[in-house]
Amino acid sequence: MLSGCYKKADVLTVDGYPVYPGLYLYFQLQAINEATQKFSNQYSGKELYNQTIDDVPVRDWIYNRTVEYAKEFVFIEHTFERLELDAEMISLEMSYYGSNIQSDWSSSSFFYLRNGVGFATYYKVYENYLKSNQVFTALFVEEDGEEAVPEKEIIDYFNRNYTYIDYVRIFNYGDDLKTYSDEILEELRTTIEEMKSIAVDTVKEAGIVFEDPDNVGLMAAYDYYCEKYGLSEQDKEEKRSSMFSSNTVVKSDSTAFDEDMIIELFASKNEVFTVYEAKDAFYLFCRRSMLDNDSEKWKDYRTSIVTELRSKVYTEYISENSVDLPFSQNSGARKYYSIDKAYT
Repeated sequence: MLSGCYKKADVLTVDGYPVYPGLYLYFQLQAINEATQKFSNQYSGKELYNQTIDDVPVRDWIYNRTVEYAKEFVFIEHTFERLELDAEMISLEMSYYGSNIQSDWSSSSFFYLRNGVGFATYYKVYENYLKSNQVFTALFVEEDGEEAVPEKEIIDYFNRNYTYIDYVRIFNYGDDLKTYSDEILEELRTTIEEMKSIAVDTVKEAGIVFEDPDNVGLMAAYDYYCEKYGLSEQDKEEKRSSMFSSNTVVKSDSTAFDEDMIIELFASKNEVFTVYEAKDAFYLFCRRSMLDNDSEKWKDYRTSIVTELRSKVYTEYISENSVDLPFSQNSGARKYYSIDKAYT
């Protein structure tokens, strides 16, 4: 383990924030790992340090990147304070993830400890990660955030990439997993079309498609299927979970359904019943708007969408706003905690 006369001296001070040895060494390990990956893990140790990255000697590149990591860390700490975010929530989250943190530490502690990084530092870095999540939410997700995403952009992205689907499906194979004969398949094609007619007629008569949370048309279609094939009440309930689904979230790049079915689903209008023959089943589905659902559910998806839209932007935001933070170094401590002493 690294030790010596500089073990208690701060290696860097970034915008007034002391970067103590363990934290500095953590960032240095990140920079060494990043440099190693630049060469596809071809070099390590002194062989790596003798290379150049973008015409910069690797030794200098690693130090510069270490400072960048430190600045980004401090920027998050200071922005969290500036925005007066919820420190108590961070404490609760750290308690919630405590067992995971301990487990991760147990599996990697040997590597970190021999490089001078203790659990307190590991814990602090994880805490900074959670603070970063709060900062992102405050800046980009909240409607009054400094970098708030326009609601129209969120809704447009949402409508292109997300929807709900209600469906009834009839698998085209039996319990032995063998595909049914052509005769039975043709019968099932007829049945699924009959079920569509039942669904359409039921909705027309009821005057509504959804009686929260049920799709009244598909419920009637499923009942028709069970009656046609003489299912008992017990069989009906047992098959429901595999045949009938309501409020299933589908994303445009989902692999849970055939690609062509996804295309047809997103091309269809809300509250319209559509028959689709997939590779393994016959589907009668109905798209419903997610925007009609309760605000809490929409809030969850809104956060996911903003994350998809702005995660890369946020990374750039941190980099751009931290790069000019003032810093000073303890040259003696920097020399002492040289990369030559790192175990990688």
